[in-house]
Amino acid sequence: MNEMTAAPVPVKKSRAVTKAATTAPGGRPAAENSLLNFVAQAVRDPAIDVAKLEALLRMQREIVADDARVQFNRAFAALSAEIRQIERRGVADMGAKGAYKFAKREDLDAMLRPLMREHGFAVSFRPMPGPNGNLTIEGELMHVVGYSKTAELTLPPDIGPGRNSLQAMGSAISYAERYLTEMLLNVVRCDEDDDGASAADRPIADEQLQHISRLIHETKANVAAFLKHVVPGTDRLADIRTCDFAKCVAALETKRRRMKVTEQKAA
Repeated sequence: MNEMTAAPVPVKKSRAVTKAATTAPGGRPAAENSLLNFVAQAVRDPAIDVAKLEALLRMQREIVADDARVQFNRAFAALSAEIRQIERRGVADMGAKGAYKFAKREDLDAMLRPLMREHGFAVSFRPMPGPNGNLTIEGELMHVVGYSKTAELTLPPDIGPGRNSLQAMGSAISYAERYLTEMLLNVVRCDEDDDGASAADRPIADEQLQHISRLIHETKANVAAFLKHVVPGTDRLADIRTCDFAKCVAALETKRRRMKVTEQKAA
C-alpha cells in the first residue's frame, strides 16, 4: 500500500532513461528480446519450415533496426537541445582574397565531446580516394544502440604556401572533418558583429565554385532546382556564400552516392 501511495520521484532526462524506456532487462531492446525467444523456440522445433524461419529472422532484423533508429532519433533530439552555438575563433589567411574566421576543431571537441558521451554518441572519419585526384572523407555519427548516419565531402588537396603533398592532404582532411562534424551534429557557428563584412557571408572562392560546378556536371543536377532546395534565395552558383559551401557539396555528394547505388542495382 505504501508503494502505491508514495509521491512520484521526478525523473531526470538522460540517455539512461531514454534507453530504459525501450530496453528489456539485460540491456537488449524489448522487441528484440521477445522475438529472439520466439526464434530460439522455433529453431528447436524439428518441424519448423526453413523458409518461415528465414522470414522470422528477417523480421527480427527489421524490428531491431527500427527500434535502434527510434532510439537514435530520441537521443539525438535530446543532444541537439544541449548543443550551443560555437564561436569562430580560428582565422584563415587567404592572401589577396582576405581572411575568414572558422570554428576551431578543438573548440568543437571541447563543447561536443562531454555531451556526446552523455547521450551515447561518437563520430569517426574515413578518408578514401576521390575522383580526379581529390580526397573523399566520410563522417559517421554512431549511437550505442547500433544506429548511425553518415555524410561525406570530396575536396581537393589543400595546397598552400610551403606545404608538401602530405601536408596538403592532411589540411584537407582536417577541414573536412571539422565541417562534417558540424553537419552531422547541426552545429551553428556564431561570430561577433563585424559590420556585415564576415568572410563567411562572402561568395565562395573560384576553386570552390569550380568544385561545385564539377559536382553539378557529374550528377546532372538542375542548377535552379539545386539552388532553390539547398540555398534558397541564391540565384547563381557564384553567389553561394562561403558558409554554405560544405552544405552544397554534401548535398551533391549524397546525390552522386545515390546514383551509384542505383547504377549498381541496375547492373
